[in-house]
Amino acid sequence: MITNKKQSSKSCVKKKANRRRRLTPPVSGVKRLKKEFQDSLKDTEARYKNLFENSPVGIFRTTPGGRVLIANPALIKMLGFASFAELVARNIEKDGHHPDTPRQLFIEKIERDGEVIAFESKWLRRDGSTMYARENASAVKDSHGKTLYYDGTVEDVTRQKQNQEEIHFRVNFERLIASISTRFVNIDARVVDQAIDRVLQEIGEFEGVDSCRINKFSITGKQIVRTHGWRRSEGDGAIDETTKQTVAIHPWTLKKLWRGEVVQLSRSSRLTQRKINAEAEYEYMERQGIKSLLCIPFRMYGQEKGLLILAAENEDRTWSPDTVSLLRVICEIFSAALELKFTATELEKERSLMNALMDTIPDHIYFKDKQSRFIRVNKAWAKQCGIDNPDGAIGKSDFDIFTVEHAKQAFKDEQEVMSTGLPIVGKEERETWPNALETWVSTTKMPMRDEKGNVIGTFGISRDISHHRRMEQERHELELKIQHAQKLESLSVLSSTIAHDFNNLLMGILGHTSLALMELKSDSPAWESVKQIETTALCAAELTNQMLTYAGKSKVTLQSLNLASLVGEMSHLLEVSISKKVRLMYNFNDVRTLIEGDSAQIRQVVMNLIINASDAIGDKTGTINVGTGVMACDSAYLSKCHISVDAPSKSFAYVEVTDNGCGMDKATVERMFEPFFTTKATGRGLGLAAIVGIVRSHKGGMCVESEVGKGTTFRVLFPVSTRKAQIPEVAHNDDSKWRGSGIVLVVDDDQIVCKVTERILSRFGFTVVTSFSAESAAAAAKQHDGALVAILLDISLPDLGGADVLNHMRAVAGDVPIILMSGFNVESATSDMEPGSFEGFLQKPFSGETLAIKLREVLGSKNQSDRPADGGAPVAR
Repeated sequence: MITNKKQSSKSCVKKKANRRRRLTPPVSGVKRLKKEFQDSLKDTEARYKNLFENSPVGIFRTTPGGRVLIANPALIKMLGFASFAELVARNIEKDGHHPDTPRQLFIEKIERDGEVIAFESKWLRRDGSTMYARENASAVKDSHGKTLYYDGTVEDVTRQKQNQEEIHFRVNFERLIASISTRFVNIDARVVDQAIDRVLQEIGEFEGVDSCRINKFSITGKQIVRTHGWRRSEGDGAIDETTKQTVAIHPWTLKKLWRGEVVQLSRSSRLTQRKINAEAEYEYMERQGIKSLLCIPFRMYGQEKGLLILAAENEDRTWSPDTVSLLRVICEIFSAALELKFTATELEKERSLMNALMDTIPDHIYFKDKQSRFIRVNKAWAKQCGIDNPDGAIGKSDFDIFTVEHAKQAFKDEQEVMSTGLPIVGKEERETWPNALETWVSTTKMPMRDEKGNVIGTFGISRDISHHRRMEQERHELELKIQHAQKLESLSVLSSTIAHDFNNLLMGILGHTSLALMELKSDSPAWESVKQIETTALCAAELTNQMLTYAGKSKVTLQSLNLASLVGEMSHLLEVSISKKVRLMYNFNDVRTLIEGDSAQIRQVVMNLIINASDAIGDKTGTINVGTGVMACDSAYLSKCHISVDAPSKSFAYVEVTDNGCGMDKATVERMFEPFFTTKATGRGLGLAAIVGIVRSHKGGMCVESEVGKGTTFRVLFPVSTRKAQIPEVAHNDDSKWRGSGIVLVVDDDQIVCKVTERILSRFGFTVVTSFSAESAAAAAKQHDGALVAILLDISLPDLGGADVLNHMRAVAGDVPIILMSGFNVESATSDMEPGSFEGFLQKPFSGETLAIKLREVLGSKNQSDRPADGGAPVAR
């Protein structure tokens, strides 16, 4: 048994060795196998290369971005390129596919499915022609699933598609002829023309031409008359659609047509060929924009000849024999229908009279059946709807043309008319037409009955009353504007009256303050308080002057100003006038440019804008940017200003205030300058309104930009000045110690003004006589004739005012110096007076010092003398 085991073990070892020898060929065998593999690989490559280069099917490899990596000769030739390099230079994503089938459709499908099978699309050859392609392709991706390229094949199936399209065209055309033939069987002669027009439209749209019409020769044969027609874009083309044309301009064409031949012009330039030599007709067609033409002659009304004409404006057309044959059949149908119409002439005349009546009435006329579908409309209605032919509305309802709301109401009204038998007369309603035009109409609807009296529908007439509605609206808006103007006028009168009365009160305060300052020494404890009262009164006077400016009762005192300097001087005042959470930022550009302006009023503009900006920011932390500069403005920019610019200048200095506050919507911006309009919880709404008068009086303008939640920018424009800055003169005279003598007549209807002026004049040594009216003043002047040294005259007396009171006093007082007084400035107060008719002017309120300066100036001009305060001898100046 042991021996057997050993033998068995040896046998196993021997078998394993033999197996290894069989699995491991000798070295010479490996080389032979390798060579066989390489030969097989080369053979495969050769066969693939032969297949790639000689295959009638295009083979390609492209990137998703449209770059061609591989293309066989069949594909290169198929696309019309001379070499692979030319094809590679083209991006098929942009230039290789027809717009009808963009490559994105191919990419979406292959990326979704991983492949495309028999995918059909339109490609563009090198020369721009279209090729129908059928593709089979797959997407090759990397290990991460990203597409590397597309491998596929493509077949040119253009011819197949063209054959299919030709068959499809012929089948559809035959169906069209069958449909047309059916329509003309037993056709009513009264609708032949409309039916032909509809057929012409169908033919034109089917053939893809720009116009399709029927012309006939006149009885004399010298004119061509258009009887029926359709155009793709009515009124937009260049083709001559006149009713009559002379035959003399078409000799070559008419010669063929008279012989019964079909005229086919695939391109109008053929007329210039030597064998045709029809230059005049070619020039005519060029003027009319006709590129291609087809004319088929046929019989009309017995012996008269007619023409079916198809014209293309934008392309050369080749007219196939099938098309010509089929159109000849159409002409036979037309001929039969027109013969039917010819036999019903009298009936057509009656219909023509009806048509003339309906078509000449500008009102909209329409008939409807019991389902409220149109059975007839007039041209005015059809034109308003954008329908070329009124018959195009037949069978439609209001739901096909108007808004749903209008259609529902119209249907309800018509059903009510038919059910009750009572008309609806003069109902005003708004209509929205297909072109989005809205009109107001007055509509009358009545029941339409048959010969037995049964209601079979409705008859309606609508008259456009939009103009009357607009006139009514304009009248209403005008009334509102008049009311607004009256409100502004009332506000102006109120402001003027308040300012005038307030000036008189201030006159009392300022006059008595001046007297107190004259009595007090500068080291007196009360002197500073009284001086502060005087300063406050002067500020109040400036405020009343602003009210007068708003009321249009005050003119600005212009001087050359530098905006940057003016705003810079206000910086401290501006900073204390706004919230402590708001920071002011300054940006002054072009500090040398000057404007002509009133410094006090421009300061008020800046102050109001800054306060308004601070209010817009509110309790939040914010920033207000204040800037000045110069800019050139054209008429387009100035036209957008919210305060219009009344200056010929194109160069403007500006003050710009920008905040990052709450901003304003469009409605608020439109109303922000209205008096008393405000969005704040407190306030009178006069801040921005006061700016309007100031800016306009400076011939300036204002532009506003605002966005809710982002802030607002105000830019105030002032015309640039060419003058240099004025340096105010400094007076060195001490008028507080000046004294005068004689009688001064003070004329003012306000007792406060009279009393305080009397005290001031008495303080300067004058004897004062007061009067409260022009009549009493004249009496006083006569009474003190020869003793008067001056007259202080208010020009707004209750019994007489303006130039009249001045002339009245001048007639009584002779050459006595007259100093006028008014709450308005000198330009406004003396606008109706002759220059030199008075000696001086004082604007209320004025201080005692101002009064003394003016008296000294006026009396000095009349050779008056001064005397010292102790009453000694006069001192000559």
